[in-house]
Amino acid sequence: MIADASFYDYVHPGHFMLFVEAARKFDCHILVRKTGAASISWMGKPGYTGKRGDLKAKTADLKAGRHPVAGLVCSPLLRPDAFTSDRLNTARKLWMESRYLITETGDHAGFDDRQQPTGCRTPYLVQTNPNHPHYGCVALVESGLFAPRYVHGDYDLFAIIPAGKPFDVENAHRHAHEVRMGTTVAPGQMGLAQREKRLAANFEGPLVFRVSTFLNVRIAATHPDPGALMVNHGEVVSWRKKMPDPTAVYLANGRRNKEDILEPAVKWRKNASVPDPTAIYLADGRRNKPDIEVPAEYEDVLAVMPRMVNGQWGTILPKNSQQAFEDFYLDA
Repeated sequence: MIADASFYDYVHPGHFMLFVEAARKFDCHILVRKTGAASISWMGKPGYTGKRGDLKAKTADLKAGRHPVAGLVCSPLLRPDAFTSDRLNTARKLWMESRYLITETGDHAGFDDRQQPTGCRTPYLVQTNPNHPHYGCVALVESGLFAPRYVHGDYDLFAIIPAGKPFDVENAHRHAHEVRMGTTVAPGQMGLAQREKRLAANFEGPLVFRVSTFLNVRIAATHPDPGALMVNHGEVVSWRKKMPDPTAVYLANGRRNKEDILEPAVKWRKNASVPDPTAIYLADGRRNKPDIEVPAEYEDVLAVMPRMVNGQWGTILPKNSQQAFEDFYLDA
């Protein structure tokens, strides 16, 4: 067996062996975060492209309404029905952070998918026609494209691990360097500060550029649209340490817990006369139970390997098994 069906929540079936080819060529393990079947369903179709690193807005995750758009980057203001309740607040926050890159016309005319819009001063444009199948979705319309491309989730590299030596996840970020990414196309009257704002920080480990370039070239060769990139930023283990997630709360030991699963310390406080012995307390006095603590360095990932193990080119490392990660890092 070459690939398990569960791998296809992480990479497109037509792309898996390209990841294997990259792992073999560069003698490394490529760890990929879960992309999700919804985003993967749009990959390889004409008129669509992967989400670039400058766009922080979220992909929809619900098939709702007349026009299901799950897997596409979507406005939570126009289509709140396309987001689950636990993601909607974060989707709204990140939408506002990316809004300077996106044109929202405020009318119901929308745009024609078959031709490049004129006069748009941002790299992204929202489809505002309520009768359009992609109503509320974001399209890349940057100069040089012949037609708009709706944006789906890209491949997030969790880590790239050279084969043959143990991997130190805690210090991987020390070998990463910062580059700036995003659009360089801007109207002539736009000032330097505005141009700089369009660029986002990106942190790349030693193998990221070569592996991502190889994957993008090989994947692009299978795509009907030229230049549809699927790997657009550095490894999670690098930028998470260099530039912590602003939506997360970090514990004293460096591990992370998302705000939406924090429990207010109503009964127990750090300065209470009888503190809860099972609780971990945050700096602001709130409490986090150990059984819902989410370590920053562990999440569901697919590890694509340069050599077969037990008849497979890959293995899934589950976020609830710290031991699986540590064993893999040790034996890489």
